[in-house]
Amino acid sequence: MRKRSTRAALILACGVAACADSAVSPDGTLAVPVPDAAVLPGTVIPVPTVDSLYRVVNNAAYAGAVVQLAPGTYALDPTRSNGGRLELQSGMSLQGSVGNRADVVIDASALAAAQYLPNAAGTGTTGAIRLGRGTQRVSWLTVRNAVNGVSAIATDLDAGPTQLTLSYLNVTGNRRGIDIRSTGSAMAGRVMVVTVSHCVIENNTANAGQGIRMLNSDAATGAVILATFSNNLLRQNRIGLFVGNLATTASTISLSSTSDVFQNNAVGLGTAAGVASSVASTSNTVSLSMTFPSFLSNTSAQLSPGFPFNAGLSVEGGTGSGAGLASSNTAAVSIIAPTFSGNIGNSVDIRAWGARSTSGIVAGTYNVASVAVVGATPTVVKVASDPVEAVPTNVVSVVP
Repeated sequence: MRKRSTRAALILACGVAACADSAVSPDGTLAVPVPDAAVLPGTVIPVPTVDSLYRVVNNAAYAGAVVQLAPGTYALDPTRSNGGRLELQSGMSLQGSVGNRADVVIDASALAAAQYLPNAAGTGTTGAIRLGRGTQRVSWLTVRNAVNGVSAIATDLDAGPTQLTLSYLNVTGNRRGIDIRSTGSAMAGRVMVVTVSHCVIENNTANAGQGIRMLNSDAATGAVILATFSNNLLRQNRIGLFVGNLATTASTISLSSTSDVFQNNAVGLGTAAGVASSVASTSNTVSLSMTFPSFLSNTSAQLSPGFPFNAGLSVEGGTGSGAGLASSNTAAVSIIAPTFSGNIGNSVDIRAWGARSTSGIVAGTYNVASVAVVGATPTVVKVASDPVEAVPTNVVSVVP
């Protein structure tokens, strides 16, 4: 049989009629194609080097492609476009070696704070890998050392509807591991659907030190995050998972969690339906439905800013430092067949507040925190309002 030409191989890899250029290895095989036109959605593009990774990710013609990384360490380069961040094209996915998340490492050590500014004005910061354009997937990778940005992985790239799948990742040594967020008025009303499964999120202890954060913030009015988590291990972070709405109105986060483990953090899972400082946060909702979760030995001394305590689970309706700025927020958590173990000493299994102030001034009114537990009897500390209201409006309930 006649050997297929390099040109023919290039055409097949591109998924288009022709390609203008290619990177060809010494043995004549295709390394990375440069297409004349957009690749077909789902086309697998093999990427063996950092240089070829940037060539593909920064080329809109690869929108919809699956970027298949060869084993190795890919050190992000601050001299590249977008400050060296990986800003995936619309519909683009990123994948390492199936079966071994340690084979492919994305290392953000070289990115300084300036490389996390998404525009010339310098407003806001973001992550080393940036998602949010349509339907995208990131899997079978290790992502590490994004200590100078918001996170290793951020979902704030676009204001439109977003559907993301993050699976079989190891995310370690960052300020935050994964930042699932809609932020700013441009993202008002945005709907984001996210699945996170079989990930190890560990040792994220710089600054806020959150393994995963889910957040609607800064006037992202009416934004919605619908998340499904399963079989994740969040360990040795300051906070394993934080879920909340900050300085926004009528925003919603709904999480369904199955068999997730929160271990050896300072706070395993912290949630606050409405967080306000100088800007009001009102009429927001957080709903968590958890089946078979494990909260194990969350007693770390590395407390996170804003959480001066330990807990397996922390639940707050309204939280704030300004008088009366966090009002009418609701956090509702249901837990079926959990395991609570080792959350002892200064820590407890569950802490819950209807409203909690970080300044000694009542945070707001008509906030609700409710927790229902079936299949266990956790140790609980619950407070309707801290400090106490003159006329009670904030409500806390933990059953049993």
